[in-house]
Amino acid sequence: MTNSETCVLGLGHVGLPLAAVIASMDRKVLGMDSDPKVLSCLRKGEVPFYEVGLNELLQTPAVKANLKLTETWQEVKKSDTIIVTVGTPVTSAGQPVLNYIEDCTRSLGEVLRSSQLVIYRSTVPPGTLRNEIRPILEKTSGLTAGKDFYLAYCPERLVEGAALREIKTVPHIVGGVNDDSSDRAIQFFEELGSECIRVSKPEIAEMAKIMDNVYRDANIALANEFSLVCDEIGIDVMESIKAANTSPRTRILIPGCGVGGSCLNKDPYILIHSGGQNHDLSVVKGGRTTNESMPRIFAEFVANRLGHVQNRTLCLLGISFKGGTDDVRGTVTTSIAAILYEKGFRLKVFDPVVSSDVIRSLIPEAEVQISLREAFEDSAALVICSDHEEFKKMDYALIREVSGEGCLIVDGRNILDPVSVTNAGLIYLGFGRSFD
Repeated sequence: MTNSETCVLGLGHVGLPLAAVIASMDRKVLGMDSDPKVLSCLRKGEVPFYEVGLNELLQTPAVKANLKLTETWQEVKKSDTIIVTVGTPVTSAGQPVLNYIEDCTRSLGEVLRSSQLVIYRSTVPPGTLRNEIRPILEKTSGLTAGKDFYLAYCPERLVEGAALREIKTVPHIVGGVNDDSSDRAIQFFEELGSECIRVSKPEIAEMAKIMDNVYRDANIALANEFSLVCDEIGIDVMESIKAANTSPRTRILIPGCGVGGSCLNKDPYILIHSGGQNHDLSVVKGGRTTNESMPRIFAEFVANRLGHVQNRTLCLLGISFKGGTDDVRGTVTTSIAAILYEKGFRLKVFDPVVSSDVIRSLIPEAEVQISLREAFEDSAALVICSDHEEFKKMDYALIREVSGEGCLIVDGRNILDPVSVTNAGLIYLGFGRSFD
């Protein structure tokens, strides 16, 4: 693969980190995106979104020399390997939207040539590669998958904020339409230094990706239900989880004020759509119900605990759906802000990586802060909504200096040590975090 070219179709949170990693290994990469703003941004040397380490990697000489951008489908013919990372959202009713990936596939089919390897990484319902993608490619190209070209499904399994590391460290599941397709896809990822897990067919790989995210969603829902019970009883849910997790058979995740992002909110509905017609899938549906209710429960918890304070100013810390990214898709902060605003609180918002314009567009009723010090000033409470590293390392002495000893820190992500907060003269508050 050293002298070959890889084409990455879709330069979003999945495609751009992958393109950059491949280019950093002194291999030619062709990047293509349907959004001209993305290509324009990259050509100016700017990154269209925040991902830890990505900007620095894109500025290295190897990536600058090897990553080429294009809007022209004819250039895709030159590539030996084509990787599709087009988005697959769901409707408000939870129905998978495959229009984008189907349109991309038609365009790809029109320029596809013999011997190319095509890898799909977008999350799709099981059976999509075989029943939707393959027929489109074969019809538009006149070629046969597995004979004239190679076709495999290898789902992305990255966590935003750690994408560059996980491209090489998280095993790649490979499901080709035949053995030759799987062999070629495995060779591609192994030459990147990655481990591969071969499965017998694309549907297995498609299902495995959905299982990954549905498991995490259900696990977090269980943790959140534990926090509901612990809050009623008056004990610390995190101490209980830590104790339970000492068993080699237990791995409870961290509860919080809600589940955001573009995957955990979406993939359970893809599973429900795929197999829920004849089965109740009560665990999957229940997990979604619990997690979707948490922003409201958390906001009401904050309002009830702070209803007596004279200073009605709250600063929400974080609007991205998680730390280490500026991705606001599915953010819970907007729901929390809406409820607190309705209850009469004055809101400020600070996020270390999300732009002020984006924050204003999502929470227009809030004042955008440009630094943590500004966020601390005149705030009766700091409400942590995203688990950015900056919030884990906050200067408690500075908070006490600018906000006073009575300032509350409401830990919606369970990222702080309550004892350290209280020892600093501040008040710690967390849902399900009663402690002596």
